[in-house]
Amino acid sequence: MTSTTRDRLLDAGLASFATKGVDGTPIVELEERAGLASGSGGFYRYFRTKDDLLEAVVRREIERVEATSGDPTRPQPDASEVAGSRRWLVERVSTAFDLMDSLEPLVAILARERDRIPGLAALIAGRLVADGAHREQRTIATALGSAVEAGGSDAPGAVLLSAVVGFHLSAQYFGGSPTGIGREEFVDALVDLVLGPDAP
Repeated sequence: MTSTTRDRLLDAGLASFATKGVDGTPIVELEERAGLASGSGGFYRYFRTKDDLLEAVVRREIERVEATSGDPTRPQPDASEVAGSRRWLVERVSTAFDLMDSLEPLVAILARERDRIPGLAALIAGRLVADGAHREQRTIATALGSAVEAGGSDAPGAVLLSAVVGFHLSAQYFGGSPTGIGREEFVDALVDLVLGPDAP
């Protein structure tokens, strides 16, 4: 599928704003990255300001992540089929890491520009973090036999997701795992803590 000039400007904004911030990114750079003649004013055919581009970038990323995160109404797993299943939980935690990888540019933009886009920050928190994490917590808690529907707790899923987010963010901040533990080893250790080392 051929990308449009607007799409290329969105891609340019995502990459540049994540690494340099809005103020650190000149419009001529966005034009060059989008394949427009530098200083031609081509940017302004699509966006009035860099803040307009920032908003469009964030909204597109939210929609992209929601579209690739699966159906939010999907049925919860049958606890009797996956409860205590090491393979299932390793796969679920690994999927959470994949999602964190895909969110890196958006997280970087949010860290840099949170005060600039408070409304969008709230949108990200609501639609991607709160809604998505809550669904995942319920899925994991159900699979761990927490009887969520019977008034059980989402806490096991919350602990797992928080551990994934913490490991991922610390690796980003320090340029690698500060403890020297790789992702695969971390996932195995986390699942062992939850299920015990002898889980099937």
